[in-house]
Amino acid sequence: MNVLGQTVQEEKASPQPSPGEREFTINIKNLAAGIYFVQLSDQTQRSVLKFVKE
Repeated sequence: MNVLGQTVQEEKASPQPSPGEREFTINIKNLAAGIYFVQLSDQTQRSVLKFVKE
């Protein structure tokens, strides 16, 4: 999401990560410089992380 709350990219984990696996690569090369938020969720948890692309 961008700072306006708009979805700018959506990806699903594929294949499904193993239980407890915490590493995931997201390609952001097509995003413009700016502030973004990544929302990660599964059936029981949701996390939102902020990052800046320069």
